[in-house]
Amino acid sequence: MKILITGASGYLGGRLTNYLSQNKSYKIIATSRTKLIVNPPVQSVLIDWQDEKNISDLCKNKDVIIHLASMNEKDSESDYQTALLNNGMSSLKLIETAENSGVQRFIYMSSIKVFGAHQFGNLDEKTLAQPQSSYGITHKLVEDYLLAKHLGKTIEGVVFRLSNAIGSPCFSSENLWKLICNDFCRQAVTTGEIKLNSTGESWKNFI
Repeated sequence: MKILITGASGYLGGRLTNYLSQNKSYKIIATSRTKLIVNPPVQSVLIDWQDEKNISDLCKNKDVIIHLASMNEKDSESDYQTALLNNGMSSLKLIETAENSGVQRFIYMSSIKVFGAHQFGNLDEKTLAQPQSSYGITHKLVEDYLLAKHLGKTIEGVVFRLSNAIGSPCFSSENLWKLICNDFCRQAVTTGEIKLNSTGESWKNFI
């Protein structure tokens, strides 16, 4: 089975790449905008979201696509137009190309932010999604398009709404230290002390 992973340089993308590559029956193609140093048999390929031929070539002869690539939340809020282009339109282009290329399953890693800015209580698939940010809105947009394709039976679409991930990046070249838990751990190891780099008034929900 040939599996294409976008956003392979991120927290979850890196771990999925490493985990799935342990299964000898999978051939993993890890994509990112920057070249990744991976261990065989994983294949690292550059992806250019503005190059339709590049996207088409990546989708050819693939059985499954796991799509994690997107702008992070902070950058999405500071530039909503680019977020719509990168998170939304690029993902739709990938879905349609996968559909036309005969990809069997498209797995989209969405975000808990589709439920709104601050979530309380128990959330499940029946909870009303009310995104209140560019990050949440663009992820919900992609969800809707993929699930419409799924209902139309042109491709099997699967959506996961992720909460927060904690851990060091799998690739040292990637700057993935924005979450406070990760930043605290890095500071403790590299400097021997922990400094709060914010007002202390923000909060995060973790599972």
